[in-house]
Amino acid sequence: MNHIPIAVAGGLDAATAGEAVSHGADIVIVGGWIVRSADVTGSTKKIRDAMDHPSIQPPKKKGLDEEIHSILMQVSSSNISDAMHRKGAMPGIVSICGNVKMAGRAVTVQTFAGDWAKPVEAIDVAGKGDVIVINNDGGVHVAPWGELATLSCMQKGIVGVVIDGAVRDVDDIRALKFPIFARAIVPNAGEPKGFGEINAEIQCGGQQVHPGDWIVAMKVAWW
Repeated sequence: MNHIPIAVAGGLDAATAGEAVSHGADIVIVGGWIVRSADVTGSTKKIRDAMDHPSIQPPKKKGLDEEIHSILMQVSSSNISDAMHRKGAMPGIVSICGNVKMAGRAVTVQTFAGDWAKPVEAIDVAGKGDVIVINNDGGVHVAPWGELATLSCMQKGIVGVVIDGAVRDVDDIRALKFPIFARAIVPNAGEPKGFGEINAEIQCGGQQVHPGDWIVAMKVAWW
């Protein structure tokens, strides 16, 4: 049987040219990746090396959540507001640590004013990249969150906390530059009574928040 040469073209770069050869391509046609390069010679060499060593693997593609996270971290709150037709904002909930930004999926907490038992328990429930979202039952006179809980979050890989209520130990938290968004600052500590629940639908900043919702926060909080 005669061998029929296989040619590939279109959108090829160093990684995909090597992949094409490893899958049996005899002819590789590369245009834009070379001619539009600031270093034509260097780009051509990369293509040649990839074709001569087709074991070179293309970069691993991101999962859907990684893609969403990457996009959300690049856009502004105004971009999100426009895209959502002015829906989703949490008025009055602002950054405690200045110019910080976060995006992640929500682990929700319903507690009673100052009862920090469920918020702390939620740290064990949340995973890397998650955001803990707390309804403090409208209380701004007593805080369900402080420095120790923040340190635990950082160790766990949790990317931020949103509190419809108050936070304490703010000087220490600001030194950590951890993204915390809250309605108020107060030095008063609550008590661990254990009321409330984790990963139920809650209200936060006037919005319904469900477990797994994407939360984005910069100077103000959004879902």
